Amino acid sequence: MSFCTRCGSELDPGSAFCKSCGAPVGEAPSAAPQAPEQPTPPREAAFAAPQPPQAPVQAPAASSYQAPGATYAPPAKGKGAGKAVFFTILGLVVVAAVVVLLLGFAVGPKWFAGGGEGPEKTVEKFFKAMEKGDAKTLVSLIDPTSLRRLKDMISSYYDTVEEMFEDYYETTFPEGDLKVTGLQFKSEVKGDRAKVTVVAGQATYTDSDGNKVTETVDDPEEVFGDNLDFDLKKVEGTWYLVPQFD
Repeated sequence: MSFCTRCGSELDPGSAFCKSCGAPVGEAPSAAPQAPEQPTPPREAAFAAPQPPQAPVQAPAASSYQAPGATYAPPAKGKGAGKAVFFTILGLVVVAAVVVLLLGFAVGPKWFAGGGEGPEKTVEKFFKAMEKGDAKTLVSLIDPTSLRRLKDMISSYYDTVEEMFEDYYETTFPEGDLKVTGLQFKSEVKGDRAKVTVVAGQATYTDSDGNKVTETVDDPEEVFGDNLDFDLKKVEGTWYLVPQFD
């Protein structure tokens, strides 16, 4: 028994054709249809394209870190930074110089000549010491050379210059109530020498007779009688009184 090589039906003996599909007996079976071959992708497509190497991530330098919201930027290094520091310092020096000049003009020439305290300040201290009967301060205001001469002059009567001042104060102002107000001065400064004149002022006190006294520079008595014109000398930056000895 034979079968059709095309459709597989049973063939009649001696038949030249298949009664089912009409195919000639003995025809070779046709190849089964096959799906079209898919094109093979290129070899390089089967792999991902290599990526360029990336630089490693570095932590920010400590000097460049800024906290959130901060606006400060660190100064740049190099010549530019040096110039910035130089001009900053120069600006501060200029400002300081301007302040010194302004203070000098505001206070007056005596500020420059007396290292911060002019000869008028020494005269003012003299009257303040008289008010308090402060013999020690009075002595400290006298020029050292003049003080030595004064000590020699009074050595027959007093052991110290302070003792002389204390005796004068207790005799002239026994109640210790001397008050000196409204002092005004006029100064003439020539190098390390100066002359200060009291042009206004008033003194009140109780005299040795128990009388209340008010005197002024226009009507001087005990306070202003011999103390209207003062000669001064500057020694090592300090102004001292130079008493006039007769």
